Amino acid sequence: RGRLLGSGVHEPLRRAVVEACGEPSTIVEAGAGPGWYLAGAAAAHPRAVPLAMNASVPALRRAAAIGLACVVADTWAGLPLRAGCVDALLCVFAPRNAAEFSRVLSGSGRVVVAAPTTAHLAGLRAELGLLDVADGKADRLVGQMGDAGLDRVGNRLVEFEAACTREQLRDLVDMGPNAFHEHAAPRGPRTVVVSVLVSVFARTTRHP
Repeated sequence: RGRLLGSGVHEPLRRAVVEACGEPSTIVEAGAGPGWYLAGAAAAHPRAVPLAMNASVPALRRAAAIGLACVVADTWAGLPLRAGCVDALLCVFAPRNAAEFSRVLSGSGRVVVAAPTTAHLAGLRAELGLLDVADGKADRLVGQMGDAGLDRVGNRLVEFEAACTREQLRDLVDMGPNAFHEHAAPRGPRTVVVSVLVSVFARTTRHP
């Protein structure tokens, strides 16, 4: 994951996530991995306090090595934060606990979720026999967040082509759930389509 992100393949996505943060004073990334997206947000908002959270200690060691404050935390078990203290909560290709996200969010805060669409890596998935992205994923996300008191106030489709080496293709596959399933090896290099929906959730007058 660190190698692929460091190569810049996902840079257009990181820019979109950073732009969706607004003007926060605190930024938390749940499921931060090596902290690449959070580091981009921290650089864009130098006065904000960033915090990386992940269940993986090795991943957080990488995040700490680039200067991020880190806390080991399993999103499903709950976030070790007081209620209402987060202005921007990022969740990029990571598990979502809508109730916890809502609990820790400040009154004017926002949750930024980046999730793949059905077009994401579609050609590569067909070629290698990878897991499909389920239909209706975006609608289920809106429902889960709505049940937790958060409405979608914006979204942006980030879609672009990325020319990848064979090694980058292998990293793309291995950094996701396909790493735990049998599949063919990339024959690369090849160009893939990255297609991700970046959604912003907040409390509105419907959910005071």
